[in-house]
Amino acid sequence: MPKFLVNDKRALDAIDNINYSPSEYFNEFIGGLASEAKSKITVDFNLEKELPSLFHRDSIILSGDDGGFSQDNIISFQSTYDSNDYGMGEHGQGVRAAFNNFIKNKANIHDNFYGIISYNEDIGWKIIHIYNGDKERNKGFVIEYEFLPQDDEYISLHKKYIDGYGTLFVIPHLLNREEKDLSIQYYKKLLNYRIFNENLELIIRRNNEINNVYLEYPLVSRHKTEDNDYLKFNIVKVKARPKRKDNKRQSRPLDMFTFDPNPFSGKKEYYNFPTPKPNIYYEDEIEILDNVFEIPCELSNIIKASLFPNHESDYGIRHLSHDVGYWIMKNNVLINMESFGIIKRGEGTGFSPQILYHSDIFIKTEANKSRLKLSNVVMPYNFLLPFIKENYKKYCRTKQDKLKKTLIIQKNYRGYLVRRLIEKKSLVIIPIISEPEPEPEPYCRTNISQSTKMISLLEQYELDCNICLKRLTEKNREESCHIKSAANGGGPEKKNTLIGCFQCNRSMGSKNLVQWIQEMWGVNSDTYNRVLSILRALDKDIY
Repeated sequence: MPKFLVNDKRALDAIDNINYSPSEYFNEFIGGLASEAKSKITVDFNLEKELPSLFHRDSIILSGDDGGFSQDNIISFQSTYDSNDYGMGEHGQGVRAAFNNFIKNKANIHDNFYGIISYNEDIGWKIIHIYNGDKERNKGFVIEYEFLPQDDEYISLHKKYIDGYGTLFVIPHLLNREEKDLSIQYYKKLLNYRIFNENLELIIRRNNEINNVYLEYPLVSRHKTEDNDYLKFNIVKVKARPKRKDNKRQSRPLDMFTFDPNPFSGKKEYYNFPTPKPNIYYEDEIEILDNVFEIPCELSNIIKASLFPNHESDYGIRHLSHDVGYWIMKNNVLINMESFGIIKRGEGTGFSPQILYHSDIFIKTEANKSRLKLSNVVMPYNFLLPFIKENYKKYCRTKQDKLKKTLIIQKNYRGYLVRRLIEKKSLVIIPIISEPEPEPEPYCRTNISQSTKMISLLEQYELDCNICLKRLTEKNREESCHIKSAANGGGPEKKNTLIGCFQCNRSMGSKNLVQWIQEMWGVNSDTYNRVLSILRALDKDIY
């Protein structure tokens, strides 16, 4: 029987060492179908389905109307490394690794068909049986393949799922319930853009039920009713030469980027990234030699989990500090199943960025694309991506700061307008025009003590501790907390002071404020993120 063409057998064993989880192995099979399927992809997990006698009842069926294997696909399939950027060839290593893993685990079943059934307009039917070529081995690369003659049982199975040309995979059933659920989430992520924008049907069959997948929102999207800071623009790469003021000689051409439109500054700026901090040029300062390409970019901010409640069931977005970040898409299909790139946790409440790039040209791909990291991004894009994120963060923060100035209390007290702000809980006292009060009769006045004033202030405005949110009372008085403790060199200046309650301040001991909060509540807690936001808003981020 034929083996996969390769110069060095050890290269095949290297494919066996590709590290996948079971759901990631399964995810590899949809790779070619995802971008090439015209209108429908079906996944059948149902264990009770009726199959022809050649097939094991617990097989998983995955099919799509992608046009089937062409002759180029067949050549690419037979060669370990050749790829024609179409269908299985591009995903060949991953699919072989997946088949190798699944078949080894079903090595005791050799009387059933596992493999590929394809129907193509030009070359007709191709039935590829993939099997364990060495039953005694359970390590390394063991699978081989054979082309089978046409048979009504194979053709009838194909026609049951695909109306016309397309590809059908028959895969051993090795997924438990949790892995199936995760695989379905992967498929929803992978295909969410095509489902929304190209009307692709994703059909899941399980437990004798047929579900046509419905998604409430795309992975990165604008909310229907609320402002979630959604932005969309193109990243335009150009080859440009900075103009020299002395006109003695020309500068060398540089790779530069501009945003069209620029949502951050509103200006036509061109960025060159020799370092993480770019050199910025304006149109009159450069000579554009060539427009190289454009990368569509979408940004959205999941300010709170309740904004997109279906994101958890649809895409597995549970923890806004870990499950959001950079997403990469090619041919309208998501490449990375897990987000990457947001390496700084604790961004503060109200900022959980989803940043989508419609291009994979800046990614060094790996066999397991699900686990891409920022280290996979080539220069200068590894500077450009964080630059966009940081500017998006400033954009969101500016909008949030404006909202913080919303007033919730407004009173006229003895000729003054007293206002209390929502977030900072501070007081603003503004003189207003009113009728002058009559001069009071002469009297002897006793000044109210500072202590009494503070107690009255706490009672009147019902202030809370900035840290634990407990009500400040006469028994749990306000105290000035050192942000950087005196033991660690912190002084008594205003910039090192945050008002908290008696209990919090005395509990800190000699620890810095943020260190103590981290130990008490944890780095991913609402308390930790809220206090950091307050310190930044007050320009007291000296921790």
